[in-house]
Amino acid sequence: MLFFRALYFLLWIDLLSTSKQAFAQYQSIHKGTADRVIIFVHGLFGDPSTSFSAGPNNPSWPELMSTDGEGIGDAKPLSAYTIATFSYPAKCSDGLSIPEVANYLMRELQDKRVLEGGTKLYFIAHSLGAIVVKQMLIRAHNANGADRDLFTQTKGVFPNSNTIGRFSAS
Repeated sequence: MLFFRALYFLLWIDLLSTSKQAFAQYQSIHKGTADRVIIFVHGLFGDPSTSFSAGPNNPSWPELMSTDGEGIGDAKPLSAYTIATFSYPAKCSDGLSIPEVANYLMRELQDKRVLEGGTKLYFIAHSLGAIVVKQMLIRAHNANGADRDLFTQTKGVFPNSNTIGRFSAS
């Protein structure tokens, strides 16, 4: 009887972690022609559409970037980049830890094959999203193989101002 209770408990834990992961997802908003991807990661209580816009009737940054047709100088326009978001449950009651969300982000980038072909990654992260990206990059730095590629292919992280100190202190 104890064996079946333990098995039930393990299945229940697995179900909870699977259901949380199902809500964490990478979504491509615009497919560009360059070998670069800009990924928006929202913060606590946020989501990809409201965290990166000036209000409900205004386009989000990812939408604006995907329609940008002019580069500055010799630079390509932002519409040449693939624009994507990473969404995850971001309320305190959702029960996800920062390492869990960082792991989901890493797995989503692997599962969606974002790193293939040496794609360069740029993250724009708001609040808790910047801490999640930092945690993911620390994990990737200490890894081997494809996970290590995530670290070496990340060329920029642009955090919200309230997390800049956390990045520079490390």
